[in-house]
Amino acid sequence: MRGVPQWGHVFSSLPDCLKQVSQKTNSRGCGGGGGGGGTYEFASGDPEQGIEVLSDERLSVPFLKLVYSYSPDFAIYDPAITDDVIARIEDANVFLANQGLISQKVDLNRFIDKSYYEAVLSDR
Repeated sequence: MRGVPQWGHVFSSLPDCLKQVSQKTNSRGCGGGGGGGGTYEFASGDPEQGIEVLSDERLSVPFLKLVYSYSPDFAIYDPAITDDVIARIEDANVFLANQGLISQKVDLNRFIDKSYYEAVLSDR
């Protein structure tokens, strides 16, 4: 469709957009590190400015608000593996199995390992 950004462009541009956020906010990039903050921390702390920084001539502010409307606080980029995150994954697991899109549910206990994340947090 003419004049409407395509989804592929949004997702292929995301790494460059995140670099821009990192540069414009003087943070240390996605995930930050060293206490300098990061893209998630910046965007979740000020979602309006996060959208503004991500926008350019191809990705307008209204379009990005629509894209991120399912998570306007950018919580989907929070690296924490919480019980809520696991519950959402399990909901998707059940949905996919019920719809016949996967032959059987995935054993999430085999695939979700919080030990590395928890070790990193304990080192801080």
